[in-house]
Amino acid sequence: MADSYIFRQTEMRDVEFGVTVDWRNKFLPRIIRYVAPPLSTYEDAVQNEQNILVGKIVLPGDYTVELYERPKDIIGDYGSVAILIHDGVIIDKYDVSSSLGNNSLSLSYAAILSANNNIMLILNYVGQPSEVPEGFVTIRISQSEAIVNALPLTIYGKLVVTEKNFDEIDLWSTELNKVNGTNSPTSYTVRRCRMKNKTYKCDPAKMQDRLFAPNEIINPGIEIRR
Repeated sequence: MADSYIFRQTEMRDVEFGVTVDWRNKFLPRIIRYVAPPLSTYEDAVQNEQNILVGKIVLPGDYTVELYERPKDIIGDYGSVAILIHDGVIIDKYDVSSSLGNNSLSLSYAAILSANNNIMLILNYVGQPSEVPEGFVTIRISQSEAIVNALPLTIYGKLVVTEKNFDEIDLWSTELNKVNGTNSPTSYTVRRCRMKNKTYKCDPAKMQDRLFAPNEIINPGIEIRR
């Protein structure tokens, strides 16, 4: 695996469901926004009991992540799944919906970080059609192993991480009863989550000093800081 992949910091690209994103190409933006298909795609999948390919993500180190939805309803029951493949062999099938504890979440954003021979893929799932709650899954890949983790759900939240330290993540969230529209400022809390024994342990939430409009936070729901 290459020691350093420098991805474009300031750009974000929209991709449709079913597209392969090859992040071995270091000139791609490091954040991808997924554009959901029309409702007719979900209607067909539900009627025919078929999976929907959300996308494939090719990573350095001969890893591929295949992302699927297994919808049981056109809205609100997506059954998201992530399949991790190494050298053409499936090494993990991860039930995203069960791990996050919510079937209404559909993939909205993906982001990649790379440092010191390690890769981390961040998947941001968003509740449909209301945009709440938000859930995050991380896939950390080193030369020796791949670790998949789900983080606590947020309300109009985001995940913040520094590009050189994957072991600490901040989760931003508000409370649904405090939101008066996504453009109106409201109070936010932040939880610091630290990697320990291959999983994230999160501290109690701390209130932020100022107010933020949810649209300031969730578009995108992943922030990578230097």
